Order: sequence, then C-alpha cells, then structure tokens
Amino acid sequence: MSMPKGYKIDNGYATTSSLGGKSYKEISEIMSERGDKMNHSTARNVFLNSMKKIAATACELYGLETN
Repeated sequence: MSMPKGYKIDNGYATTSSLGGKSYKEISEIMSERGDKMNHSTARNVFLNSMKKIAATACELYGLETN
C-alpha cells in the first residue's frame, strides 16, 4: 500500500517553527521520548489532519463549503 502524499505549499512543506513553535522533527522526538512511536512525517500528518477537521467544523458552523 502506498503512502498518501503530504500537503506541499509553493515553498516546501509548511512548518510552525518559523512562528516560534516546534518543528515537526522536534515534536516527533518529544513524542518518541514519551513512548509514542512517531517520526516527523507522522507528526506533520497528524497536525494537518487535525487542522482539516477544525477547518471543516468551522466551515459547517458558518455555512461555508469545504472545497
């Protein structure tokens, strides 16, 4: 089974480290230390999927289309 493609913006993969947050690599290292098997790709995918769920709920709340 092939892996799904990640979301890639024009300048590369999005990250929050430029805003003072942690990079996906740092997040995955912290999660691994806590006992969760995680790498940077998984951290990115979990974050993006969570953001999509939040955005879809907000769109539904305000009657907007999610496309």
